[in-house]
Amino acid sequence: MLDVADYERIRRRVRIEGKTQRQAADELGHSRNTISKALTHSSPPGYRRKNPPPRPALDPFLALIDAWVKADRSQSRKQRHTGTRIYERLRDEYGFTGSVSAVRRYLAHCKQTQGEVFFPLQFDAGEEGQVDWGQAWCLINGVERKVFLFCLRLCYSSVSYVRAYFQEVQECFLDGHVNAFSFLGGVPRQLAYDNLKSAVITVGQGQDRRLNRHFVALRSHYLFETRFCNVASGNEKGHVENLVKHSQRTFMTPLPTVASLEVLNDHLEAQCRKELDKKAPRREETRGVLLEEERVRFLELPPTPFSACRQQSTFASKQSTVRFDTNDYSLPVRWAHHPVQVKGFVDRIEIWTQEQSVAIHPRSYDRHQYVLDPLH
Repeated sequence: MLDVADYERIRRRVRIEGKTQRQAADELGHSRNTISKALTHSSPPGYRRKNPPPRPALDPFLALIDAWVKADRSQSRKQRHTGTRIYERLRDEYGFTGSVSAVRRYLAHCKQTQGEVFFPLQFDAGEEGQVDWGQAWCLINGVERKVFLFCLRLCYSSVSYVRAYFQEVQECFLDGHVNAFSFLGGVPRQLAYDNLKSAVITVGQGQDRRLNRHFVALRSHYLFETRFCNVASGNEKGHVENLVKHSQRTFMTPLPTVASLEVLNDHLEAQCRKELDKKAPRREETRGVLLEEERVRFLELPPTPFSACRQQSTFASKQSTVRFDTNDYSLPVRWAHHPVQVKGFVDRIEIWTQEQSVAIHPRSYDRHQYVLDPLH
């Protein structure tokens, strides 16, 4: 078989030295067809199979294999047919005499020809942001701790906002939105989510979702629309998926060493501001310039930010304490045995009764602790 050097020699002999195709064939010992092919292509085109190779043993079973593969799409990934399992069933149940490698080659061919094709989505300024959670580790006051990263990225400008929390719970999710909107200077007209528990209780058909009431209250406060991705379709919010990875590998690498979660969040916000000076992907403008375009289209911020807390109604105990997430918080003794409203914010616990605040404590993220104030 001729290689690219042979082709170059033939082409040079005819095109540069002025030989005829017959003379080049005689001098170089190739056929006239080979000389003609070399003049048409600058390098060997390689072997090309005109027809698929015959599979006499497998061909009668292709429709059956296709049916099994199609049925597997509705099953758990851990309970789908492997190539070996399909081969065993064909052999034991249908008398298949071919090889397991023939089955695997066919399945690989099917995967190549039937794979999904994704197209990048285009967004207008202010149209959509995407939200998701990520995880990372850091050293806080000398202790290695896992933190959860609230991530929001705008689809038009690629401006990002990242904030860390000790838990991936409702009030942190709400607080992340409040701080992100403040950072952006407005509210995107639509936010996209997967079916995370902080927002979605149950998933129905299409866009039908039963939503968490606290999340609905947040949406009502800022009046943005929502778009929920199909199940197991992370590609439908690829902007924020990329932000999660970027945050872990850039903002949180190497492991940040900080005195507190507040210092870590100052670091993350500084990184987000620094990226405003970078060019947006596939754009000539910086992200900061594009953000100004987005702000013109954003929904305006309300006069007061949303109260980002998780609320629960309970009764104060005879020890004049209330429990929130396994921890007990004190309140004045005169409110023992009274009905109270507990508001759990990211950084504090507020206890209310008869529409007045009767106690405020720093929030504890330990378990089974007593947080007491003897000066009530």
